[in-house]
Amino acid sequence: MVPVPCPSTTSTSAALNPALANAARTTRCCEGPLGAVNPFDAPS
Repeated sequence: MVPVPCPSTTSTSAALNPALANAARTTRCCEGPLGAVNPFDAPS
């Protein structure tokens, strides 16, 4: 865990960018093998 200074806007932006990238990667990984984000929610 790395403490991010609040007054530092650059550090905050740098911290948010990888977070968004990870979220996008997670979504793509889920969509890849499953073919859909919520395959269990849709009745077959």
